[in-house]
Amino acid sequence: MIRLTNLIGKLALLFVSTSVSLLLGEAVVRQVAPQPLFHLRPDIWSSDSGGLGHRLAPDLDTTINTGERDVRLLTDSEGHRIGIGDVPVAGHVLALGDSFLEAMAVPYEHTVTAQLSHSVSERRGIPTYIRNTGVAGYGPAHYRLTAASELSKRPYDAALVFLFLRNDLKKRHRRRFPPRQPLALPVWRLPQALSPAEISAALIYPAYTRLRSRSHLAVLAKQRLLPILATLGLMSDARQAEQILVLGASDLEIVATADVCEEIADFARLQRVPVLFVLIPADFQVNPGLGRGYAASLGLADSDSAALANPNRFFSTELRSRGLHVADALDSLRSAHASGIAVYGKVDRHLSPAGHRVLAELVGPELLRMLDSDP
Repeated sequence: MIRLTNLIGKLALLFVSTSVSLLLGEAVVRQVAPQPLFHLRPDIWSSDSGGLGHRLAPDLDTTINTGERDVRLLTDSEGHRIGIGDVPVAGHVLALGDSFLEAMAVPYEHTVTAQLSHSVSERRGIPTYIRNTGVAGYGPAHYRLTAASELSKRPYDAALVFLFLRNDLKKRHRRRFPPRQPLALPVWRLPQALSPAEISAALIYPAYTRLRSRSHLAVLAKQRLLPILATLGLMSDARQAEQILVLGASDLEIVATADVCEEIADFARLQRVPVLFVLIPADFQVNPGLGRGYAASLGLADSDSAALANPNRFFSTELRSRGLHVADALDSLRSAHASGIAVYGKVDRHLSPAGHRVLAELVGPELLRMLDSDP
């Protein structure tokens, strides 16, 4: 009886000490190294029945923090992100993209579209409004649908398609997407079988989702455990990194994605709208140290800068072979990184304000050439 009492006492002490340590760790991480939490914001992204699956809600005026800073988020009546006091004017440019264009981590005035609108308007002496249609979770098929809708709806002088190569290169691209259900935490339930997949779906995934939406310490621990998780094939980032690190010129991802890009360009050509495809690299392509870390965690040979550039080189070559115009941001972002400029966020791994500036400086001259050329 005494032994049982001692055991219970030790277990209670272990539970209390562990709980206190975790709470203290959570408090320290929140202050010293805040992490990007998973956001359940049905007020921001709403379901779409027109084939896109989801989109930004219209007429938003709210605040979001993806780990870097508080950002005021405004959208127009069609759900496109805008800045304070933005009013569409003559000289429209259509911008298509995913979360890198949506850019929730930075204030709108620091986004590539806002910076381009300012610099191009100043250079031309004509107010030029760039419509930002970027939405997190979008891909080339979404860009195709959005381009068809926008180019049929109103006149544009040019179009920019921003492609993030870490997840935009796919073997298959849907034609339409079913309406996405409102975001909600997965429900706890009893496993219906003893298989690892069923136990994970019933118990582990609900716990993991709650942790990543509330605990900065849990998100930080996940990042630190990346090499182990990557080796076990449990990290989507690592799987995407592996795809990039071993990508070859004949891979189906390149051809299938280029097919979608060509469809966008063909439709725009019918509207007499020139298109520029802008390639955005992953952070581990820009930062060689990260690239080597991913390669090591995946058991791949050490990757040099040339190998990490292969996806950009192969994909841009494929696009140019089809007569499409391309601007690859890899070298510009690498140069900025090498000079000590933080082009990606420290917590949110999208582009920083400086990264958006580098991108705008690359795209600006190309956009001016398109706008000033005869249709």
